[in-house]
Amino acid sequence: MTALTLELRRSAILWAIAPVAIGWAWLSLSRSLMWLGSWPAATTNATAPADYAAVVLGALIGAEAARRRERAPRAAMRMGKRTWSAMAAHLTAGLALSLAPMVCVLAVVAVYNSGHAPPGHLWLPYMAFATFVMVTALCAAHLVGFAVPSVPIGALAGATAGFITTAYAGIPLAGPPDQTMDLGRLTVAGVTMALSIAAAVWIPTMVMTAGSSRALTWSKTASVLAAAGAALAVVGASGVIPVQVPRDPVASPVCSSSEPQVCVWPEHANYLPMLVPLAQRITESSDGILPVPKEFIQEGLSADPGALNTFSWIAPDAGLWHVAEGFASAVLNNQAAETRCWPVEEEDWEQRRVLNTQLSYWLTARAYQGGRPADYHGNFGDTAEAAAVLELDVASQREWVADVLRRIEEIPCVTDGSGE
Repeated sequence: MTALTLELRRSAILWAIAPVAIGWAWLSLSRSLMWLGSWPAATTNATAPADYAAVVLGALIGAEAARRRERAPRAAMRMGKRTWSAMAAHLTAGLALSLAPMVCVLAVVAVYNSGHAPPGHLWLPYMAFATFVMVTALCAAHLVGFAVPSVPIGALAGATAGFITTAYAGIPLAGPPDQTMDLGRLTVAGVTMALSIAAAVWIPTMVMTAGSSRALTWSKTASVLAAAGAALAVVGASGVIPVQVPRDPVASPVCSSSEPQVCVWPEHANYLPMLVPLAQRITESSDGILPVPKEFIQEGLSADPGALNTFSWIAPDAGLWHVAEGFASAVLNNQAAETRCWPVEEEDWEQRRVLNTQLSYWLTARAYQGGRPADYHGNFGDTAEAAAVLELDVASQREWVADVLRRIEEIPCVTDGSGE
């Protein structure tokens, strides 16, 4: 029986795999509405629970390290010729068992999402980053476990190391298609992980083989410093290098054949049938009153950063209200761009904002075919006037829109943007 097999069989983490995996799966699958149908979103939702798992697994790793240091006589360890290899087997077993829950959940999410998403796969950079951060956190827990005086303190210190390292690492909670993993940040995380693994093997070996009390003290101090260094490297990187950066627009977005066109990222192609009816209802409501753009483009697809016809995606159901708001904003932005007349005084800007809020709510509700969903949260302006108008017949609603536009035109303004 190899040393690694022995370590795998006797590790306390072995018994924690099932409950941790179940909890991890529950956290991911309970929010499936937010990611089902999108590979990048599915990946980030499957890896995000690492923040919580690292606390539990860090406690177990720290306790295992403290227990090992207590049980192994240093005199016997000094006589061994393969102390470092035994330590490597111990660490490898702990890391492999700790990563098993994430691997299981990723497999479940991949199978589940494959029936609802366009052809594709989970995004490797997100999985790699979560793995790098998890391993770094667990190595830090391993290191502090060898430096503390008892198993309970080792568990507490390990949990703390796991929490600090993952909480500040910035494991992405969402995966919009217009964002991707920053390769510089991924590289830093990978290098930090490699150094943490080396320290987690070498320094505890020094602790176990220390020939004097002074050497033991220095070894324990080095263990704590290495753990702190790993955590600080992760925390420091989070303040300097972003985790996610914008993607370049794709050459061939997926667009509808309807008018106006709705164009989305290829990763969101399966959502397109939900969006086309919203755009058509916006067009019908605006006909003859407000200018409708020829296409609505998902955020990040336009090469022009100042494009006025973009929208963003959150999720189906109540999230469609958010899309409809984006369509309504695109219509109103185009209307303002045509007049190019901007208020000068603050009170005039506020009056325009209030009137545009009413128009936006009316357009959004017409596209959504109902009022704002109760589970759509945020800070909203007063839309009572528009909500009341929606109860009237279509002709009366159009008269109200024309009146609101007239009131906007009467607001004092200057042309060509000189009032901005």
